[in-house]
Amino acid sequence: MLTMRPFDERGEGGAKQKKEYIPDRDGNEIYDPKKRQYKCKSIPATDWNEQTKAEEWRAAWAQLCNQALEQNGHAERVDHRSYEVQGKKAEKIRKSVYSILRQEQRERQPGRAQDMGR
Repeated sequence: MLTMRPFDERGEGGAKQKKEYIPDRDGNEIYDPKKRQYKCKSIPATDWNEQTKAEEWRAAWAQLCNQALEQNGHAERVDHRSYEVQGKKAEKIRKSVYSILRQEQRERQPGRAQDMGR
């Protein structure tokens, strides 16, 4: 997890976004009486929430991991890309916790169904 807030020179967190007021044709701010405020839009203070940034950070992390693996004599490598992009097929696992617990309970009690006359 990462913060979405920028940091200043002192290391303190700043605002996640800035308000930009929407002007009318004459350049005046537009007041919305229902919301009791001027119309505005939010402008992110950083680009950290963009998908391209996540890909960039994952690639940098994979590069650092691979350098450390190589320096320590390991043949394995880390690939930050998804299996789909790599052209691999991943086995999909979609089981709820409830179904897993239920299966474990059944395995702990073999023959229970036979004892009940089923």
